[in-house]
Amino acid sequence: MAVPEESFKFPPQDFPAQPLPHRTPRQSALDPVFQHAPAPSGFIRKRMLMPIIAERTAHLAIDKDCTGLVRTVPQLPAQTHRPPADPQHDLRPVGNPARRPLHPHRLPPRGQAGKRPRPLMPGIGFRGRHRQPHSAPVVESPAPGNGIGRGMSWLFSHGAGRVRSAWHGSTGFANRSTLLLPPRRVSVVCAMKKTSPLRCAVVGMGIGRHHAKAYAEHPGSQLVAVVDLDPARLEPWRATVGDEGLFDDYAAMLRALKPDLVSVALPNALHGRVTIDALRAGAHVLCEKPMATSMKEARKMQEEARKAGRRLGINLSYRFTAPARALKDLADDGFLGTPYHAVTKWTRRDGFPGFGGWFGRKALSGGGPLIDLGVHRLDLAMWLMGSPEPVTVSGAIHDHIAKARAAASGKTFDVEDFSTGFVRFANGASLVFETSWAGHQEEPESMMTMVMGTQGSLVHRNEGGGYQFVGECFTERAGHRLHSRIHPDSRATSNPYQEMVAAIREDRPYLADAEDGLRVQKILDGLYKSARTGREVRL
Repeated sequence: MAVPEESFKFPPQDFPAQPLPHRTPRQSALDPVFQHAPAPSGFIRKRMLMPIIAERTAHLAIDKDCTGLVRTVPQLPAQTHRPPADPQHDLRPVGNPARRPLHPHRLPPRGQAGKRPRPLMPGIGFRGRHRQPHSAPVVESPAPGNGIGRGMSWLFSHGAGRVRSAWHGSTGFANRSTLLLPPRRVSVVCAMKKTSPLRCAVVGMGIGRHHAKAYAEHPGSQLVAVVDLDPARLEPWRATVGDEGLFDDYAAMLRALKPDLVSVALPNALHGRVTIDALRAGAHVLCEKPMATSMKEARKMQEEARKAGRRLGINLSYRFTAPARALKDLADDGFLGTPYHAVTKWTRRDGFPGFGGWFGRKALSGGGPLIDLGVHRLDLAMWLMGSPEPVTVSGAIHDHIAKARAAASGKTFDVEDFSTGFVRFANGASLVFETSWAGHQEEPESMMTMVMGTQGSLVHRNEGGGYQFVGECFTERAGHRLHSRIHPDSRATSNPYQEMVAAIREDRPYLADAEDGLRVQKILDGLYKSARTGREVRL
């Protein structure tokens, strides 16, 4: 029976849900938990194996990430045993239905590439090369009135709202005629959307006010808390979250409310610590750009998200503009041919973000316009190029305008106000960029990203010195030079905050994840090092 290695997604079903009691990893996987379930269901918790009765439709109750029951439809073999119907759907531990004694040291069947999946619960299954007896009985579930066969599959948590089949009941657990799931590992994705809104909190109510507004307006989310040290920033949200939702301590908020999703919108140097604490508290996190102020810290954030089984999104918001999405569609469709070079910039005539504030203090921001503006344009260019791996960088930074202004005002400013650089990628492609907060130019803001390929070029830029964006494409066909302005369809995406909510609820990838943040962070670290040393830096 061939089953593709891919995720199976199905529309939500209106089955009555009855969550099972909390279970710890030290408890047996098959003890009276089944007595509490009116239908074949299991409660999957992080790093915990649970036996799931796999029928024509196997109902799974997924803790926190998906509420209620969902179905997975495995492919049935040609010869399927049809047991008598049982309207009561009684679940009871029984002997081996195959009338074949279960050897206490029998190994489970081999999975893909001949490797036996490792169960995650002590005492259940086998660990390493040591054979251990199974302590769990076999459970038989008579099929409902449709007469479809029965079987058992071991599933374990695999990220947010996701379970994976480790091995099934074809060997040692059930008759081969009851086989429903293949022995190879396949992902079974929870398709049931949460029945209740995603409970969201925002830490940092400067730029975080945009996060909070989006969560409050989205029908699939509920803003439950806002956190800031400045009471004046909290007061406008009192009517939305109530007195109990206003905090000046994010740790206290995490303990008291245990939100599903936390937005981190703080000075850059605080991103890592707050993100890690939120992940450890069991929340998904949407972190403002840049991901961190160092590659070391960014890697720790990614690792904590992996260990916690939570989503970590990075707010690389320019991917979400409608022209950018249209350009990406063209790039993925092969319009560029082979991309070989990109030019990207974001420069301002006089656009210091709060001169004298934390943006101009390296201890809090990590840098100037390179880490503030460059992160967006570098990411957009690499995204359109197909996310190639950067291998070397060379950069330079200047602070002439800012230094003169700081001296005149007496305010602190110890980061650059202009940066430029060159990036070389593993596939031979290249990129040049420049960013500035202040410079003698005509427009207040000038943003442009051009990706050049063997068959055409794509351009993303702003119009009128503001934040209205257009997409353009250039190519040559039959000796004619073609220039077209792209008119994105009505699919224009939601903002990055509401997109994060939808990605969690629907268990689909977020448009900018930790891996994307790490790719940009690697370049930022290398460029600052190159600017200090005056040498090209290998990443």
